[in-house]
Amino acid sequence: DEMLEGALRAQSSVKRAVSHVQDAFEKGAYFQSVTDELRALLGYDRVMLYRFHEDDHGEVVAESTSQHARDAFKGLHFPATDIPQANRKIFMSMRSRMIADVSGPASKVRQCKRTPDDILLSDSQLRGISGCHAQYLSNMGVKATLVVSVVVTAPRSAMRDAASDESRQRRRRSRGVSTSAADRESWDGGGDDDGGSQSPPQEKLWGLIVCHHYQGPHRVAYYQRSAAEFLVRVFSLQLSRILQSEQAKIESSLLSHQGTICKSLKYVEEMTGFNAELTPQIFSSVMSMEPGSSALFKVANASGAAMIIGDTIFHAGECPPDDEIAAIVAWVLQSKDAAQDLEGLDGGKEAIVYSTKRRLPLGGMWSTDCLSREGMPNAEALKATASGVVVVDVAPLVLPTYNGESAAGGGDDANRKTKLKGAPAATNISPAVLAWFRGEYIKENTWAGDKDAPQAYHKGVEMTPRESFRAIKETLTAQSEPWRPHEKASAAAMQ
Repeated sequence: DEMLEGALRAQSSVKRAVSHVQDAFEKGAYFQSVTDELRALLGYDRVMLYRFHEDDHGEVVAESTSQHARDAFKGLHFPATDIPQANRKIFMSMRSRMIADVSGPASKVRQCKRTPDDILLSDSQLRGISGCHAQYLSNMGVKATLVVSVVVTAPRSAMRDAASDESRQRRRRSRGVSTSAADRESWDGGGDDDGGSQSPPQEKLWGLIVCHHYQGPHRVAYYQRSAAEFLVRVFSLQLSRILQSEQAKIESSLLSHQGTICKSLKYVEEMTGFNAELTPQIFSSVMSMEPGSSALFKVANASGAAMIIGDTIFHAGECPPDDEIAAIVAWVLQSKDAAQDLEGLDGGKEAIVYSTKRRLPLGGMWSTDCLSREGMPNAEALKATASGVVVVDVAPLVLPTYNGESAAGGGDDANRKTKLKGAPAATNISPAVLAWFRGEYIKENTWAGDKDAPQAYHKGVEMTPRESFRAIKETLTAQSEPWRPHEKASAAAMQ
């Protein structure tokens, strides 16, 4: 009877909680609402919403606390090593994990001798807690925990899908398969492993709900955990919709700027007729200071953009000087000492690699939000306009030799000729590169402890967790805001 009564109370509480969470319209209020409702439902001293960033480190974006939680954690960043990748995979398959007593003794498990394989307890609530994790929690003063996964459906990107299709077409052409034949194979279910069907939506571990209790051991009944998991699942579904809506708005804006450029090019073509001799004039129309000129750098939400055709540079917006643009392009076209992942046109790690030594693969893309971190010489001096760079190779184009002057007679500030150091002599085969730039974005992060502190090993096997969680401020300089996948896909679409 007591369990049934508790389950009914939990059901009533979670219905009210779902209603309150869904009533929050602003994202910050939405985050705060779910932590408040979960603390009321579960009775922990602290409930945090912990979000993973793209570099895998975590940040507490909302928290709800009782009088027993002393320090505020909201706004603190935690290094990626605090939650190893192996644990994150477990959180994808096992959506909640409770530790009722951090200091409680472990129970031995006896296995039947006739069982051939070891029993795996990774998906069991009864599995023991590792000594390293127990020490980590003890260092924070935590006596009991509950963690619930926040899993969202990764937003689909129309631009990334289009870029992926273009990437597949290029691979097919490189294998000597005609586009029409490859399409027929896809429709017929033939042997093209690129396929024509869309992949199902992918789930992603966006973050965690982390509950801490400081007063002593705290055990949550199964029906309460189930109610909490249901509330978090509703929260995750709504969050997926919010993220999808945000991305759709951004992509709509980027597509609008792409359309502006297409209209400009179509206008020039209709006025002049397509003539290879007038190619520089077409480029000038895109990069000039006429209405729509800013569209090229807005295509990737950049502050500046440049087109490098052979040894000639066209640019618009806030860009480095021409000689520095030339230096950046020459550097990304050079070979690198060590192999690294190269980006494909869809922003992923598949690249059309014809030369594995060039930073910028032929027909591919290279990007960074911190040029100095990549080892670019003199990058520090460029941080005001080019802390972050996206470079897209448009592959060799057959163009007329161009001396920097418009075919219509005379050039302007948007048409400047700068010889690329190490570039081939001017011929009718000219390298074509598009580049987008972002200036320095100074950002301050507050870390819970020293993120760079070395991690020791206990008896050469077990990691010893850090002991200090005092707030340490870090100021990030010489880097731009990160390039989002759909921004890079939009840049790639300009090929």
